[in-house]
Amino acid sequence: PELQIGLENATTNIESGEIGIAPVHPRNKISKCLVISYGQAKLFDCANIFGQVLKEDESNLKELGNKIWTEGKQTVKLKIE
Repeated sequence: PELQIGLENATTNIESGEIGIAPVHPRNKISKCLVISYGQAKLFDCANIFGQVLKEDESNLKELGNKIWTEGKQTVKLKIE
């Protein structure tokens, strides 16, 4: 089912390793997108921050982010604990 997520802990300024989801809203340009930041960023629109990549995995995240930037989409597997 589609998630109907409102604004909660929403921001356009995210830090490295933060994980968020963009709330469903007609004016939100990134609505329904999952955000995982590998560096400090300013989003086009707001996202609800709900998690953080573990410190020991930040170098892997930066490597993945750079690979996506230079080579395009990648397949990833997330492990939720």
